[in-house]
Amino acid sequence: MASRPDYYASAQAIATQLFERGEFDWSGQIEDAIESGSTATEILMRLRSVVQNLLASGVANDREIGAAKALVIQLDGVLN
Repeated sequence: MASRPDYYASAQAIATQLFERGEFDWSGQIEDAIESGSTATEILMRLRSVVQNLLASGVANDREIGAAKALVIQLDGVLN
């Protein structure tokens, strides 16, 4: 059986990388999206929005961009 992607773990990994580089605001936005939602759909929709904004900001490095794009693709697949 194929395993499902762990969206939260992927998002947390991006947040950790951002935090380690001193991008505390972006890291906090991702963590807040995970912690403040009341339903799974709400959390995933907010995560997608925050990660898309991160990508548009130009703040992410190449490693984070790759992980963020992969996460957005996964979230698009589950939310659409």
